[in-house]
Amino acid sequence: MDDIKMQDINLDETIIRKIEKGELVKGHVVQITNEGVYLDIGAKIEGRIPIGEFDYSPKIGDEIEVLVIKKNESAGEIELSKEQAAFIKAWENIETIHNDTGYISGTFIEKLSNGYTVDIGIEAFLPFSQIKKVDDFEELKDKTFMFKIIRLDKRKGRVILSRREYIKENTRMKKEDLFSRLSEGDIIEGVVKNIKDFGIFVDLGGIDGLVPKKELSWKRFASCEDIVSINQKVKAIVISIDKKTERIVLSHKSVIPNPWSHIEEHLQIGMMARGKVVDIKPYGAFVEIEEGIDGFISLENLTWARHTKKPEELLSIGDEVQVKILDIDKITKKIKLGLKQVFPNPWDKVNEKYNVGQKLNVRIKRITGSGAYVEIADDKNIEGFIELAEVSWTKKFNHGKQAFKKGESLTAVVVDIDKARNLVKMGLKELEVNPWHILQEKSQSRQPVDCIVQKVFSRGAVVLVENKMEGFIPLSHFSDRKVEHPEAFLKKGEKIKCLILEIDEKKKRAVLSLKEYRKIKSQEEISQYLKKEPTEKMSIGDMINLKTTDK
Repeated sequence: MDDIKMQDINLDETIIRKIEKGELVKGHVVQITNEGVYLDIGAKIEGRIPIGEFDYSPKIGDEIEVLVIKKNESAGEIELSKEQAAFIKAWENIETIHNDTGYISGTFIEKLSNGYTVDIGIEAFLPFSQIKKVDDFEELKDKTFMFKIIRLDKRKGRVILSRREYIKENTRMKKEDLFSRLSEGDIIEGVVKNIKDFGIFVDLGGIDGLVPKKELSWKRFASCEDIVSINQKVKAIVISIDKKTERIVLSHKSVIPNPWSHIEEHLQIGMMARGKVVDIKPYGAFVEIEEGIDGFISLENLTWARHTKKPEELLSIGDEVQVKILDIDKITKKIKLGLKQVFPNPWDKVNEKYNVGQKLNVRIKRITGSGAYVEIADDKNIEGFIELAEVSWTKKFNHGKQAFKKGESLTAVVVDIDKARNLVKMGLKELEVNPWHILQEKSQSRQPVDCIVQKVFSRGAVVLVENKMEGFIPLSHFSDRKVEHPEAFLKKGEKIKCLILEIDEKKKRAVLSLKEYRKIKSQEEISQYLKKEPTEKMSIGDMINLKTTDK
């Protein structure tokens, strides 16, 4: 019995270790009290870890690595530290990493006045200068990122980190790897990182590739935002690589079926098609008639009206329209479309709708130097034109702006239908009686006309005839006698009567004679006088006086 006990004692002695201060050891939890957690570390007595070092509830039998802080076996105590053991192990790991790549994972803990505290096993410091500016710390707190260790101070137990250096070096390595295995023609997948007007940037895993707008889609007029979105995965073909500038150009549309490949199977010349207006230019409009296939409507094919200088007056982007396919050029990938060809040509039956002398309501559409183009009410396809000569019987105009206002509504008379030019000629003066015809009648019957002197000069006088037309009295037709001072003979504003010598309707002018009127007037007075007084009672002086009553 005694032998057995002695053997047991010898066995216990063989498992008892010599524990030194500062040593890292592992032990198992054997007792838990309010003062601490007791571990069997293989010494004669158990070691104690302060309960405050635990942020969790340990269990009997748990294995824990600790640092021997204080040893006093004679007093029956060994003081241990779990936290300091963890710090030493963490620091060893940090030194190993620092001597290797320097890359370490860490979690943001706290924001300081000059940087951040990051947990990498121990607390490390990340200066503001070593990370991209973040306005809201909540975006970082408790989140884990990769960093590069840029400085160690073992004496102070201080570690400085850099997020910028990690990203810079990691990006460089990814670039080197990508360029080493990437070739033109490769199909590669990436994530849309940025969208610009001229194209999109795709993250290929370490380097961005550019997909120019023209290489993004077969759609020519869609914006980049209409085709892709941020963070969307896309496939593309590498079309060029420049390692020196680290530039990669990609084509996304090259991995999409080309809609022009078999266009003849579903689109033919002469057929009608529906489409959407995708772009408007000063010279016409583009219409998408199928996914990735658009055609062009030129100005001349927009409407049967002769003058349509602004396509936006007829169409808006997004309009759904029916068009006729006029031509398909598969080589240049161009389709010629017609909008007006969808409707019958209104000029084929224009004579059935309008006739000379017909009055129409019109609106001034475009003014030129020689007149104005007008839009006929309720008929935008038939265009009319009013020449300046057709505006007034009596007034003369040097430019259309003197006679018309754009947008003005008028009543006009059809004077001619010119089918060769697709033009209805109109007039305004036809709404009134031609005053020149009245003058012609008076001229033929030698009737005098009322005139008002407008201007007197050395060659004669300009007068207003019948309050409408311009007339001219040559100096030689002022009087029988020689007139030395025309301005004294006739005064501006003076009302006189004249006879018509000549009429030029084209020039809107009449030549008049005050002298001839006064001759006739004198003869009439003599005749009237002779009817009252017998000739034998009339002296030669009396007759002379009757003839010389003018100025």
